[in-house]
Amino acid sequence: MFLKELQLTNFRKFESLKVNFQKGLNVLVGENDSGKTAIVDAIRYMLNTKSFETIRFEQRDFYKPTTITDGSPQPERADTFTITAIFSDFDEQEAAKFIEWGYFNEKKEFELRLFLKAKLLENDRITWDIKAGPLGAESQMDGDAKALLQVTYLKPLRDAEAEMTPGYRSRFAQILQSHNSFKKVKRVNADGQYEKHELENIIEEANEQISKFLDGVKTKSTDQDQASPNILESINSYIEDFRQIDDKREAYVKIADPELHKILKTLGLELEKNSSGLGTLNKLFMAAELLHLETDPFDTL
Repeated sequence: MFLKELQLTNFRKFESLKVNFQKGLNVLVGENDSGKTAIVDAIRYMLNTKSFETIRFEQRDFYKPTTITDGSPQPERADTFTITAIFSDFDEQEAAKFIEWGYFNEKKEFELRLFLKAKLLENDRITWDIKAGPLGAESQMDGDAKALLQVTYLKPLRDAEAEMTPGYRSRFAQILQSHNSFKKVKRVNADGQYEKHELENIIEEANEQISKFLDGVKTKSTDQDQASPNILESINSYIEDFRQIDDKREAYVKIADPELHKILKTLGLELEKNSSGLGTLNKLFMAAELLHLETDPFDTL
């Protein structure tokens, strides 16, 4: 199967546009601000990406005619836009997954039509939904079927740095989390508890070793001050002066929270010890996305 046709109506700079794609590689070529990004965004908004990016439409996504300067009334922005995608060339196994929403065209070929409609309401509120099916007989598509259509989106160069930086937005962490080697498995016994992942054991041990080391680090480091409290004891003595009487908590030090998903978010992907430039980060980002495509647990089409 492949995306055969894309139709845009009142989307961004296009009042009406129909794009026909060929099976295999397709390349969009055009000058700046010719609408290439709008076409790519329309596809990912319709199908969603493997990184499960949040879709948020804005007022400027709705078409507004070119500004008139001859004294005529200013044109108004459209209050709806639609995106239509048609998939074709299904094999039997692929068609079986979408039989509830597919149809046969005039050439007796099985096709799948997706339809996204967004409305611009008062106070700039925007509502939208995606349905599937032949014209006039669209219905909601279930989540499992939608997941089969997700696409791999290689972001523009300027976005690669944020995606590869450790933290809660780390795309590298998301890719690792989807790999079978980073799945948590329940114990065989009836307590229903999760077994600890090997990385969790490593971090727990590292936290213990660091804590032991800090126990021997005195607040005052001269030979005459061996009776000095250690760093954590000093910190906790200060905290004791600030806290409420019934608050018995004490500070401790750790390099990372020993929970797998939090550990993965601290990992960074690098090519060199020095700070990498945007070009290098973009290569790393593309390599990580291709890895995800190769190890895709959802077997998307």
